[in-house]
Amino acid sequence: MSFVVTVAQGLLRRWARLAAIGILASFFQSSAQADDGEIVLGLIPALSPEVMVRRYQPLALHLSDEIGIPVRLEGAPDYEAFMNRVLEGSSYDMIITGGDFYRLAERRAGFHAIARVDGPGAQALIIAAKDDKFTSLDDLPQEVRIASVGEFSLMHRLGNRTLRENGIVIGENASLVPTPSLNSAMLSVLSNQADIAIIAAPFFKRVESSIRDRIAILERSVLAPHHPVSLSPDVPEDIAIRLTEVLLALQDTPEGQSALEAMSFPGFVVPEPGLYDVLDWAADDIESLLGLESN
Repeated sequence: MSFVVTVAQGLLRRWARLAAIGILASFFQSSAQADDGEIVLGLIPALSPEVMVRRYQPLALHLSDEIGIPVRLEGAPDYEAFMNRVLEGSSYDMIITGGDFYRLAERRAGFHAIARVDGPGAQALIIAAKDDKFTSLDDLPQEVRIASVGEFSLMHRLGNRTLRENGIVIGENASLVPTPSLNSAMLSVLSNQADIAIIAAPFFKRVESSIRDRIAILERSVLAPHHPVSLSPDVPEDIAIRLTEVLLALQDTPEGQSALEAMSFPGFVVPEPGLYDVLDWAADDIESLLGLESN
């Protein structure tokens, strides 16, 4: 199920619809890294497969067109499965992840960042339903129910650190309500399945206003370096260079701009050397959760 983009612009939209069907059918499958003419773009499962396809399919199409090699999207059933596949080094050629997991993939599997999302950084929001009349973390009940996509998520890690700094500790005076996606976490507070939820700031900006207006932001985490795009060490240098060039120039073409709009990213820039070293603490957390011995 390759993302081969036809040259004829009139066929592009039809092809995209067919590609979407193909992606959804195989989104959770694990395959060996493609070494015979395709690039496998691994996506961390922060959102539903349908949403992930809508967000990243335009990028895959544009990359395929520009580098002349099919780019195929591939997800995973959950965060842990995705991370294990990356660290095993046999599933993905290119990944888009939080900086925390990138740092671990860099240390353990030799992935290297070729670009990062432009902007001040990634941030978690602690939210509640306005109907609950919580205006700050001090208003929360003695036993707090926290909806989150789980311990492997950068947003969870940033949000949980903020909560701990405010005396709210899972396992002591709080309990975790695991959800499969950021959207599910947000809806959990609206349906009273949780008191608060941890979500990503960019995700919240994309939420429909009718839902956003029912949400109160109680706290914001510190900023973490923005999401990188990184490559497996098995990707040939000439392809790595071309992928980098295309990512950094997305804003220069209508097709690239469409890809950025779908992802809600302003653009990509070159990551500063050592930028993600500040997330070693978070990479160590993931290492512990996966049961890996520290290097």
